[in-house]
Amino acid sequence: MANPTEKSTLPENVEDIKDLHITVPVVTTKQLIDTIEINNKEAEAVTRTMETEDMETGRLEVPNTLEEMQNILDEIETDSYKIQIPITKQEDIKNTLEDLKLIFDLGKTPDYLFKLEPLPEPTWNIIP
Repeated sequence: MANPTEKSTLPENVEDIKDLHITVPVVTTKQLIDTIEINNKEAEAVTRTMETEDMETGRLEVPNTLEEMQNILDEIETDSYKIQIPITKQEDIKNTLEDLKLIFDLGKTPDYLFKLEPLPEPTWNIIP
């Protein structure tokens, strides 16, 4: 069997096909309505799944200020381990954010978490 494209060959068994997208033209009003209803049902299912996952994670909403976040951390942290905020060192960013993501639903990281020192001047000369 010749396959002049970069695409993989189709499996022999139809049951092995996991993802199938077929584009069919919408010709009648009934087809349009049916298509819209199917898309709406899929969108509602995705929304319900996302809401359920958010409730299951048990993570807290990100506070509006550094002080509010610090108060929450003070309530739940032990004496043996404390998350240091604001982040002041470049090398602490990754670990601190990973720790905060376990507690808070961090989508976009708030700017107030960072109080970083300026990066050092480069030791190389890019433009001669």
